Amino acid sequence: MDTKTGKQKTDSPEQTLGIQCSRALTLSDERTISATIGCAIEVHREVGPGFLEAVYHRAMCIALAASGLSFATERHVVVTYRGHRVGFQRLDLVVRGIIAVELKCVERLEFIHKMQLLSYLRAATLPAGLLFNFNATPLLIRRVVL
Repeated sequence: MDTKTGKQKTDSPEQTLGIQCSRALTLSDERTISATIGCAIEVHREVGPGFLEAVYHRAMCIALAASGLSFATERHVVVTYRGHRVGFQRLDLVVRGIIAVELKCVERLEFIHKMQLLSYLRAATLPAGLLFNFNATPLLIRRVVL
């Protein structure tokens, strides 16, 4: 608790990582985000909670394709440190080359899940990401923008 303001103090992931917004999202980006969220809601509504992540991954691919949204699946992202490759990560989905989509099937989303998505965005140099927990009812959605 902040004694001066009386408000709850929290460190946002953006503050923790020292991330700054690189560019504002365009109207087209916002429409893509909305359409992707719509696909996730449709998948959750039809399939329901309780399955493995792979089930929702395949269903999202079908929904995105049916919506006419271009996407890449399991995109490899190289992680570097001081110019050296130190590893790689796989993004579940990348929609229109601008939005990372991370799918989860967990009891509840934790802070680390959002941090993971933020790290993916930084490594892939993508402006926005969506985190979906398909095990929640209703579908839990977190939007992250750099």
